Amino acid sequence: MSLAFIESRPLTDILVELLHTSDDNTAEMLVKEIGFVAGEGGTRPAGLAVVRETLAGWGVSLEGVELQDGSGLSRLNRTTCESLAALLAATPVADDLRDLLPVAGRDGTLAMQLLGTEAEGRLQAKTGTLTGVKALTGTQPGADRRDVDFSLVLNGDGVDSPDFYVPIWEELIELISDYPIIVEPETTRFAPR
Repeated sequence: MSLAFIESRPLTDILVELLHTSDDNTAEMLVKEIGFVAGEGGTRPAGLAVVRETLAGWGVSLEGVELQDGSGLSRLNRTTCESLAALLAATPVADDLRDLLPVAGRDGTLAMQLLGTEAEGRLQAKTGTLTGVKALTGTQPGADRRDVDFSLVLNGDGVDSPDFYVPIWEELIELISDYPIIVEPETTRFAPR
């Protein structure tokens, strides 16, 4: 006999909410659910073990990566731009993950970011913010309309201030917007004389 039954929202809805609002509680609970469903129990260590095993199985380099929690709030967490970008570029869930990310100038943590730039309405990315840390990992079409996956993690005093990170983000967006950069050699310089 059941006393109560609650049906969860679809996982994609939960992930959109998590990615758009940087919901640390949901992230932490998902890690525990992963451990419960696919690991040794509904604990943080069990979930993180499944995450590590899955990422390694997908070929994501875990060199320099240290996972301590699901929320990303632990100061003991470590990741690399290489591993973050690989999630969007080279995993079986890459296309689905890109579709769930906030869009610059439109929604989520990017709703008021990069307005009036080439990224507005085009860049899809996840932000990351702690005191002394600012990250942006996502994708944006280049000049040839092919998506360019990227990851930028800034560390140090004051990097989480918009005065510091916004100009860097804007330079990154400009670089991606011009990609690929085609260098036309000046052939006349090399012609016989």
